[in-house]
Amino acid sequence: MIKKIIARNFKGSVFSQELSWFNIFIGPNGSGKSTRTMALELAVNGCLSDIKQNGLIFDAYSGGGKASMYVGFESDNGSEIGRKYFKNGETVSCNLLVNNQKYSKEDFTRAIINSGDPAVFDMEGFFSLTDSKKIEYLFSMYSKDDGNKFREIVGKIEDIKSSLQKARRSVKISQGIIERSRESLIADNYDPDDPNFLEKIASEKKRLKETISALELKDAEKKHERIVAERVEKSADDPEKVTNSESIHKADKPVGDIACSCGKCDKNGFKEKMGIILSVMEKTGCRHCAAMIVAKKMLREE
Repeated sequence: MIKKIIARNFKGSVFSQELSWFNIFIGPNGSGKSTRTMALELAVNGCLSDIKQNGLIFDAYSGGGKASMYVGFESDNGSEIGRKYFKNGETVSCNLLVNNQKYSKEDFTRAIINSGDPAVFDMEGFFSLTDSKKIEYLFSMYSKDDGNKFREIVGKIEDIKSSLQKARRSVKISQGIIERSRESLIADNYDPDDPNFLEKIASEKKRLKETISALELKDAEKKHERIVAERVEKSADDPEKVTNSESIHKADKPVGDIACSCGKCDKNGFKEKMGIILSVMEKTGCRHCAAMIVAKKMLREE
């Protein structure tokens, strides 16, 4: 953190400006607001906007007639870091100072980094840049690691924005489905706002389930009847094939005498055939339709 801005003969001013966490400079024109911010920019960056040559900086901001000019800052680690510009014959030199001791460029840069590596934003110069240069300028204010972290954060923000857009689309689709379902329910005389709506839906669901179960049972009965009829017909056409099963010959319930006035029943084995049929019918649990069909057929044969 920068605790103080220091300047001597910078734009004709000499000051030592204390700073806190947050600072606003207020005053009339010429009171030194921009002088303080420019002094800090020069002390940290070593240039002002696009002016980088020592001679141009000194001629523009030394206040005229002065042999030297100094700008610096004091950090919270107690170090004072500054730049002293002075005439050296026909040229202008700049000494890099840390606690008033001359440092090499590498050591001076290291001292700035150790002081918290402050960055000063040049608002005037920033707005004069192209869009691509503005981006470069912003990244130049951070270290390489900070720049990578910044890019990573930007990437995460973009991912979150994309996820939010997908979520909004999903919500919109869901709202459309809900609205169409609501319209369909209302068309079928179901009002979703009715307090008994859920009870009515449950009742209708139960009714449909019972209807489906009844239809399935009816289909099963028809299928069962067809299977029984086929088996009985086979047993009537080929008694020997069926009588291989002891369950057919030995019915659980004795078959009573079946009388016929044709006088041929006993000779043609009518009773035996009818016994087989009735045994099969008793085993399958059916004593009606299929039996009648087979009986008529056997009577025609007899």
